[in-house]
Amino acid sequence: HMDRGILRQWGSLKTFEKSLGPVHFVRCNACYLVNLKYVRGISGDHVLVGGDELAISKPRRKEFLTAVAQYKGGSR
Repeated sequence: HMDRGILRQWGSLKTFEKSLGPVHFVRCNACYLVNLKYVRGISGDHVLVGGDELAISKPRRKEFLTAVAQYKGGSR
C-alpha cells in the first residue's frame, strides 16, 4: 500500500520486505507490506492505511505493533 494506491508486483514478498525494510515498510500479514508513514490508526486486529483496513495476523502482531510504536514514537 502506498499513498497513491496499491502496488502490484511480481516476485517474492520476502524479497521486497528485505529491500523496503530500511524505508519503514513492515509486513502486517502474509499478504501486505505497509509503509508506516501512512498508518492512520489501529483498531483491534486491523490497521488503517489510507482508506483501507488490513488485517494484522496473530503471528506478526507483536512485531508489527512494535514497529508502528517505534516509528510513531520518533525513533525513525
